[in-house]
Amino acid sequence: MADQDEWDRDPAVKWMRGVFKAMERHQHRLITQLNVSLFDPRLRPGRERALALFNRAWKRARWQGIVLDEEKAGRLYAAGLSRILQQEGVVLPEALSSFDPEIEMLLKEEAS
Repeated sequence: MADQDEWDRDPAVKWMRGVFKAMERHQHRLITQLNVSLFDPRLRPGRERALALFNRAWKRARWQGIVLDEEKAGRLYAAGLSRILQQEGVVLPEALSSFDPEIEMLLKEEAS
């Protein structure tokens, strides 16, 4: 009988997997709502830049004592991705341009 994967029992690993799932879910929802092709050449570099922005904003949130649960982390990533895609010329509908005030503040501080 094979040993059970130790990672499956680690609560921190389970939590991070949940964060990644939320990021993927919010990313998929955003791309679908924007009606952007999955083959759009702006997506890959946009995702890479959004991940770097997410990592910096995540670090800033921790410094400021802001708790990001799985869902809020997913929204933070999607907000960053939407901003970056907008810079690349993707038209963002008004309904998709606003996020949670804490997320807006984290991204605004990262942009400065």
